Amino acid sequence: MFKSFLMAALVLTAGAFVACEDPNTGENDVFEGMPEISAVADVDGVTLEGGVVTVTVTSNAPWTAEVDAADVTLSKKSGNGDAVVTVTVPAATAARDIKVSFTAKGVMAGVELTPTAEVALFQNAAGKLGISGITPEVVGAGAEFSLENVLVVATGAKAYMIADESGAMVVYHSGHGRTVGEKINISGQVTVFTKDTGSFGTPQFTNTATVEVVSTDNEVAHNPVVVSGAAFDNLTDSKIAKEVELVGTWKVSGNYANIEGIEGATKMGSVQYVNNADYAHFDGQAVLIKGYYVGLSVSGSTNYVNVMPYSVEADPNSPQLNVDKTEITFAADATSSSRQTFTATTNSLEGYELSWSIDNETDFTLGKQLGNTARTTLYVTPKGANEGSVKSAIVTITFSNGTKTLTKTVKVIQESNSAANATLDMAALYGDQERGTEVGEKTVDGITIKWDKGSNTNASKLYDGLVRSYATNTFTLSGATITNVEITYESYTDPNTVSANVGTYTDGIPTGTWVGAASEVVFTIDPQSAGSTKGQRRIKKIVVTYQK
Repeated sequence: MFKSFLMAALVLTAGAFVACEDPNTGENDVFEGMPEISAVADVDGVTLEGGVVTVTVTSNAPWTAEVDAADVTLSKKSGNGDAVVTVTVPAATAARDIKVSFTAKGVMAGVELTPTAEVALFQNAAGKLGISGITPEVVGAGAEFSLENVLVVATGAKAYMIADESGAMVVYHSGHGRTVGEKINISGQVTVFTKDTGSFGTPQFTNTATVEVVSTDNEVAHNPVVVSGAAFDNLTDSKIAKEVELVGTWKVSGNYANIEGIEGATKMGSVQYVNNADYAHFDGQAVLIKGYYVGLSVSGSTNYVNVMPYSVEADPNSPQLNVDKTEITFAADATSSSRQTFTATTNSLEGYELSWSIDNETDFTLGKQLGNTARTTLYVTPKGANEGSVKSAIVTITFSNGTKTLTKTVKVIQESNSAANATLDMAALYGDQERGTEVGEKTVDGITIKWDKGSNTNASKLYDGLVRSYATNTFTLSGATITNVEITYESYTDPNTVSANVGTYTDGIPTGTWVGAASEVVFTIDPQSAGSTKGQRRIKKIVVTYQK
């Protein structure tokens, strides 16, 4: 039976003790024994026009009643034993939840006992259970719910948000196919995610929920509340989804996107259920995000306030600087006719100017090709063919008003005609360490490997001559122009893939291969699902081919 039926009949009793007292004595008499009370309403609620709800009270003791809405009246506020109480709800202009509490009173072994039964009523357009009534307390370990004519208000890679006039909630479903503006009927299991670390989420329908599309292209009216400082931190006090608007700096961290620098806040923002590639251009930029708070994640000492967005855009009141390339590579035989361009884009803010420089004018030329108030195209050329070792330079682009400065860099490389290999054998590299200890940065033949645990509480560790690298852990190779990487894994593996931030990586067991041309390559042990830190890959050896 659906929870929407049960909500109006929430029954709380203090036990199964049956007292010998006559329950029909005076209301002010002291009941000796274990008091019991339950309350059942004849309907879930009323419409916005108002109405009357009849509550049947069953008790063996004196009781009192109260309601949490000042304009709602009760036909009886006290009684002794069984009774019928009429709840009169006047008309309202907005949806609301109403709670009527019935508290029995008794004395047993000199101890006063006051069990309470609560009836949750809903006043809304339909007079039925709304999303705001699906709270963690009601869901418990999981429960069935059915909602009608709820609106799809935001969509993400692995979930979407539904809303009615009372509130919003998550539907966790990868490959859902939903679009904003659909009205749907949905039925199925609702759960609340919790984790031993302290992480928790708001109630969400699981991917087994059944959906019927009622209509499409409905208007969606968003009304976010601006949050910063304590208001942002205190979102975690809420156990239901809330629509919010915030400003912070978009920061890519492995497979996650975090929001840093939220004014006055101590907690970190984290964007959920998005494809990071769609927002990579925002990395390091101030953004204006509108979306729904969906829970708290805890990793180590950091608390992440999770938001599922429906809108992400550059903050118009903050300086913006985007550069479309991070690295430019020339072949060894390239000449001064081998020009390559990149583009810097800014917003128009009074007092800010764009400037650029290169730190190696001996081997490269930097100049402006085109420009206007918001978009500037720059070019780099080598001054001749390279017959020696790899040549490199850093182009620095700044957008500044003298007080606040944004900076982006572009790495410039001219390859050499000669190549070399560096072999990083894990057993030899960390052979002096004890089993189960964290591995650190090492350099072999000019190639440096650096490890980072990402959002996992576990860092990469040495076990039996192998490095176990866990979900969201990364390892970075740098030190030269890398053109090929071959990684040998142990055949054992959890269902975690490995990916690279640049170039082309083909994953495989026992061998994964990367090709490209980059001065730095970051490999990530991919999570099995969004937010998961389960699983690992076991690395035996890495062979790096690079330009001298």
